[in-house]
Order: sequence, then C-alpha cells, then structure tokens
Amino acid sequence: LEAPPVAPAPAEAAASASRPAPARPQPVGQRQPAAETRAQRRGIALHRILEHITLPDIVPDRRSLRLELDLDPAAFDALWQEAQALVAAPALARFFDPARYRRAFNELPYVDRNGELRRIDRLVEFEDRVWILDYKMGEVAEETDLARSAMRYRQQIGEYRTAMRTIYPDKPIACALVFSGGRLYEMNGE
Repeated sequence: LEAPPVAPAPAEAAASASRPAPARPQPVGQRQPAAETRAQRRGIALHRILEHITLPDIVPDRRSLRLELDLDPAAFDALWQEAQALVAAPALARFFDPARYRRAFNELPYVDRNGELRRIDRLVEFEDRVWILDYKMGEVAEETDLARSAMRYRQQIGEYRTAMRTIYPDKPIACALVFSGGRLYEMNGE
C-alpha cells in the first residue's frame, strides 16, 4: 500500500527515532531517558504484534516476531492471542478487515508543527471519512472509566486530527482510543 503524502521528516529525526538512546552521560541540564516500565514494554510489544498481523496479504511469521521482541514463548503467545482478539472484536472489525476500507496504515509517521517526528498507531481511510486509532492497552479496568481515561489524551488526539486534516482536507477525521478487550471510545469533536 502506498502511504499518504506526509511532510518528510528531517533525516536526523528519522534516524534518532529508530536508534536507542546513547549510553554516554547527558549534557548538564538534560535528562537521561527513563527506563521503560514493564507495562510500556508490554504495550510496545503488543503494538508491534498488531502492526505485524494487520499487514494485508502477508502471513505473519510468529517465530521471527517473537525473537525480534525478545519474549519468552508464553509471554509472546499471550500477547499474540490478545492482538488476535482485538482485531476480531465486533466494535473494531471494520478497522481491520481490508474488504471494508480503502487503505490503512500502521505506525504512520508525520512531522508535527514543531518539526518533531510523531506516529499514529493506525489510520484507516474509508470512502466517507478517515479514522485515527490510538491503542491504549491495559489503561482501563471498568467500562465506566473509559471517558475519564480518554480525557488524558484529548490534546494528543487533537494534534493527530489537526495534522491529518492537512492530508485529507475533503474528508471528516474521526478519532478513537482502543482499549483492551476491544473497547472503542470515540473522541470526535473533543
């Protein structure tokens, strides 16, 4: 699939986004990057599995992906099953079934108005609108907490919407958070 036209990222930003932080001391006044928490590592792995299993016309290579993620078989299998359940969830089926949309992109990069490289977890283009999905796995335990949890992401989602309006000026941009268990929380007009 061809990616939508996006502003090119500066070479330095693209290169630094794919490299781990340097091991040398940071200059005075700068913070050392925080170590990833277990929950963050889990979320990163789940994002990668979702990216892998939603590529059209590609049979997922579970073994290679498990090795890439450096997960033991049991942990990988649990995340794999969670990702499979997510793409099969009735509330989300339209976003993962290629027969139902025009194009879809995982981890779509764009450059924000400050020149920083950002990524959208999943962008799905339908005939009548574009949807931006942001995965928030493990964030919420109760259905009643969805709205409260979503409030923390209003600015982030608003930035995504603004950026994509320049690429899709003739289509409405809809946004939603995807929580564990296949729960979808729409953030339109927020």
